[in-house]
Amino acid sequence: MKKIRTWDNSGETVDLIGRKKVDWSIFEFGSTIPQGFHEEFVIANNNIVLKRGEKKEVHLITAETEYSAKLINVDRKDVPADSLQIRYDQNKELKELLKSVFYSSYNLLSEIDYSQEILPPSPSFLPQFAKEFTRQRQHIYQWIRKPYRLTI
Repeated sequence: MKKIRTWDNSGETVDLIGRKKVDWSIFEFGSTIPQGFHEEFVIANNNIVLKRGEKKEVHLITAETEYSAKLINVDRKDVPADSLQIRYDQNKELKELLKSVFYSSYNLLSEIDYSQEILPPSPSFLPQFAKEFTRQRQHIYQWIRKPYRLTI
């Protein structure tokens, strides 16, 4: 099993790119993909590697609805490693859907003051949910709501 920060992959599901634990970022802009999961996205996209600063439109599918997002290799100055992100900052419909689907997590996380330098840990008693990204076609990912409990 591969686990890096809020992403994991058990390797048990065919075409599973990774599973993302819900945190505040998914309600605001999307998710930064850990270095250890970049290869899974390259494979899912028919071995297309984004250059620094390059963006590619992608689609996230849930049920029968498709939402636009971007896969971006952010050009961060003075950082030698690539920084791959799934972004949907401007997609208000998708962000509202995520807030309603993951309402328990959203309500709890919205009470945290994110302006602090050191954030309090997420409570371990809260049932968390994860988004599973599976490959459908090149640059099209399906995400599925899965029960997920945080264990500390």
